[in-house]
Amino acid sequence: GAMGWLVFERSKSVRAHAPIYFLVGVIGGIGLVIALSALFPQFSPTNIAEQTALQQFHGASAGGGSVYSIQTGDGGVNGQLAAAPLALLTVLARPFPWEAKGVPTMIASIEMTILTFLLLWALLKGRFSAIGAAFLMPPVLFSVMFILVGGIAIGLATTNFGTLSRYRVPIMPFYAVLVVHLSQHTAAAARSLKERGPKARSKTGAMVQTAGSPRAS
Repeated sequence: GAMGWLVFERSKSVRAHAPIYFLVGVIGGIGLVIALSALFPQFSPTNIAEQTALQQFHGASAGGGSVYSIQTGDGGVNGQLAAAPLALLTVLARPFPWEAKGVPTMIASIEMTILTFLLLWALLKGRFSAIGAAFLMPPVLFSVMFILVGGIAIGLATTNFGTLSRYRVPIMPFYAVLVVHLSQHTAAAARSLKERGPKARSKTGAMVQTAGSPRAS
């Protein structure tokens, strides 16, 4: 990982083909999981899915006002994978304001609502151009990967907003870095476009005046 980071940071050619290397890394990671499952059956996706489903069952059975559930079908690998996007959304955005039933939950809701607003603003305002910029910065790219893996795992294994707030603490600094980076990129792009606007209009006006002025005889 450190060597890949160093190569990515120092090599311009690697940064230019970042999406390709990202795809290769994902495929390599899947291959590594398959090989690990063959060597250590206890870490196989099937066994992990069964343990996650068991933890979900016990969490839902405990009850409480802050309990939530994510439907995973039969609890197998396919069901857990199908619920992965909702699990990630739960970690990065919930509890929603209408789900808060206490002061700690309300504080967590306000925190996640602010981060969600900033993230959506950065993505929509910049027309998703900030996503491409994330691939050009190794720290931000690492943050994205850490958030995806950690967020899905935490979201699937947690069934209570109280424990969710504690379990997602390790990924929150990386999530904050990602949101700040995307927001700064979008704001910088907006300022650049605003600064180019008057210059372009003044240049166009000068060209029109030059074309419309009478030629000297």
